[in-house]
Amino acid sequence: MKVAGEEFVVQEEDEPAKVVDLMAALHKSLDTVSEAKKTPAKSTARKTAKKRKRA
Repeated sequence: MKVAGEEFVVQEEDEPAKVVDLMAALHKSLDTVSEAKKTPAKSTARKTAKKRKRA
């Protein structure tokens, strides 16, 4: 094509940008979190002291 007597060349795009599937990423993230919740966590709470009986 020529514009005002000058020739220009249209550059072709290398590759289209990679599109991330947000729903797939969300499901993958939720799956990893739910697997971590399945294993019981160690208790970090202190045990309460037993009450003594009065004589």
